[in-house]
Amino acid sequence: MLLTMFQPQLRLHQRVLAELEGADKQGVLRLFKTRIGKSIRMSEAEEVGVSLFEFEGSNPRAMEYEQLSKEVAECLSLEAHANLALA
Repeated sequence: MLLTMFQPQLRLHQRVLAELEGADKQGVLRLFKTRIGKSIRMSEAEEVGVSLFEFEGSNPRAMEYEQLSKEVAECLSLEAHANLALA
């Protein structure tokens, strides 16, 4: 599960995160460590038809998406290794 439009200063988001982290620890779901925050710049990039990376590559949300891509790649690599071990 991926949290997007996440605002850690909001109590509701803090409570939801705590519940999801508990479910992750219990193995009920897989929660990505990366959180994608809310940003008006993402909407502005979409409005002009470019990616956030093209629009403002140094934006914290762009960096969060970059971190997510690394996390996904790591998960896929671990899965591939696990599948090879089972074969």
